[in-house]
Parts: sequence; structure tokens; C-alpha cells
Amino acid sequence: MAKLAYVAFGVGIAALVIGLAVFAYHYSGGAAQSSGFPRDLHLYIFGSVKCPHCAHFKRWLNSVHAKYTFCDVYYRNKCALLFRNFTLKYKLPLAIPTTIAVLNMSKGKVFVFIVIGDLDNTAVWRTLRPKVVGGVLQVPSIVYPDGKAKYMPLTTGSIPVYGSYGNYVKFDKWVHATPQEVIKTYCSAAVEASS
Repeated sequence: MAKLAYVAFGVGIAALVIGLAVFAYHYSGGAAQSSGFPRDLHLYIFGSVKCPHCAHFKRWLNSVHAKYTFCDVYYRNKCALLFRNFTLKYKLPLAIPTTIAVLNMSKGKVFVFIVIGDLDNTAVWRTLRPKVVGGVLQVPSIVYPDGKAKYMPLTTGSIPVYGSYGNYVKFDKWVHATPQEVIKTYCSAAVEASS
């Protein structure tokens, strides 16, 4: 009987420890971070709720708790005009969804890149960032579904444009603009136009 009491006591303690660990993980933000989507990334998306790729992309972004602004080019004239001007200025295809991604880096620096198409792979989103390779600042030229990438030197005064192929991206071209220009002219306006 005493042995059974010790076993029951031990099982109770183990359950309490596991319960407290799950509670601490969930309320410390661990559960929200398990999605793997970069917390330092904000997306500005031109799309339409009528577009199946855009709808899928929005559902996926919501499921991983991504920070994004959605500018509906079908229902909001300001968004449609802004998107048209954006694609004309930078000679981009009129394809939706088109995403301007703003990565907040250390010391107030930002990295901006553009993704054409929906991309529902957190490993790829985590890899789409510059890094120093051999003393040279480089950006991905292709990011595979597992997050592995090949790199190329960053062109000064340019923003990389990637084509999305579902679960990986490939570099397409450079847009000759500064991050500040794109953020000020298009990201801020997308927030205003979508509200």
C-alpha cells in the first residue's frame, strides 16, 4: 500500500512538472515563436481576396502569425493605382500576390526585397536575408525548400526581386531603388490605402 502511494505521488509530481513546463512555454511566447516565421520581417502584399493564390497566402501567413499589410487591388482603388505605379516604375509583372518584404536588422538598418507569387515556406522566409561571405555582403540567388541557399554579391542601390515557385524562390532581377525609397513611397502608402 505504501509502495502504491509513492508511485501515485511520483506520477502526480511528474504530471505537475510537465503541466508547468507546457504552461511556461505557451505563455512565454514559445508557442507563438514555434511557427518559425521571422519576427523581424513585415510584408506589404498587393493582392486580392478574389485571387486563390492570395487567399491561400493570407491563410498561411495568419497560421504562422506573420506581420503583414494586405492591399487589395480589386476592392480598393488606391491599392490598384499604387500597385500599377509600382509595377510600371520598376518594370515588374502585373502579377498577384506581389510582396515587398522589409527586414528590420540591427542598428536601425533595413533590407528590402520583393517576392512575386505566394510563398508558404518558413525555412525560405528565414533564409531571405543578407549575410557576409568572404568579407562581401551577399544575398540569396536561390533558396531551396529546406532553407539552403546559394548566394551572390548585393548590388549597391538595388533591391533583389525573387520569383516564387511555391516552396522555393529564385532571384529574377534587380530593382534600382533604395530601401528607404520603396518603404516611403510604397509601403507607407499601402498601409494608408488598405485602411
